[in-house]
Amino acid sequence: MKIIVNGMGCNQSGAKLVLIKFLESYQFSSDLKVFMPFSKSMVTVSSSVRITKLNHKLFGQVLRPLYDLYITLYACFTNSDFVFNLSNYGLPFFNKEIVYIHSPMLVSETYYEASKGLAAKYKRFAFLYTLKKAHAIIVQTDHMKSTLKSFMNSTGIKTESKILVFKPQHEIPKHEERRPSEKSKLNFFYPTSLFPHKRADLAINGILLSQFNSRLSITIDDNKGFKSKRINFLGKINFDEVVNQFNKCDALLFTSEKETLGLPLLEALSLSKPAVLPNLPYAVEIYGDAGVYFDSFEPEEVAKAIDHLVSNFDEYKLKALKRKELELSIRLTWDEQWQKISEMLIDE
Repeated sequence: MKIIVNGMGCNQSGAKLVLIKFLESYQFSSDLKVFMPFSKSMVTVSSSVRITKLNHKLFGQVLRPLYDLYITLYACFTNSDFVFNLSNYGLPFFNKEIVYIHSPMLVSETYYEASKGLAAKYKRFAFLYTLKKAHAIIVQTDHMKSTLKSFMNSTGIKTESKILVFKPQHEIPKHEERRPSEKSKLNFFYPTSLFPHKRADLAINGILLSQFNSRLSITIDDNKGFKSKRINFLGKINFDEVVNQFNKCDALLFTSEKETLGLPLLEALSLSKPAVLPNLPYAVEIYGDAGVYFDSFEPEEVAKAIDHLVSNFDEYKLKALKRKELELSIRLTWDEQWQKISEMLIDE
């Protein structure tokens, strides 16, 4: 069996990590031909995996339609059995394609309405075409399945039976036990970026308005000249340092307005860290009663949630430990996800 992995859309941290985990866990004898962006991340793969790295700015953005056409032609002329598309969309004219969706923007009509130009029009066309033609569609959460079904129904695509939910099991290494922080000086961590929907401003202002002397480490640069010692601007860091920060912190602070999964939530939960989160389906689905939730995207509401966690930290620490045990029991490892994909193709 010949398999192509289209990973050109996996240039951001969460999607990149998913791609790397899939490649590192592939242990079948079938050839795997991978197309992905240039990356400094080290990938350890088996001998059956062959990787071609391309410039994302050129092939993933400027020439994306030509790249998508090339993938479908390459699959056709090399007699590949199927394309495993981790890039959300493509042009599956001739090939059997399994598409893995991890972009919350693509299932929102408001995103296309707000985004002008040919690039947005192409994304919508290619995404809809991929949904229609896909052999199977994989999402990471129940709420994403529900959102995708609604989007497909609104656009006249009647293929909901193709949608599968693979809830990934994702753990990070635990370091030696650290000395706990003073109760009124908890250390929060927010691995994020400057995308508007990540609402880094909300996390910062929530910490500053908190009545306790809690601190926040956040993975953006300080471009506004903040003077407060309660905010530690880390800038962009590699995954090893992300793991280090998760081990050092007491709790996760996550203020994103939109996520398909929210890998940092799984990473924090794997270390039994409590969390302050928005009261949105993606957060509640993972953290359940182990999270402290804010209902509106206002700094004052985030500060209240932070203060509630600080005041009841031991209780939520115990809840996070119990929630971790539950989530690990129902999620699929990356190996198990490959096994399900293989079984799906054999059944065909």
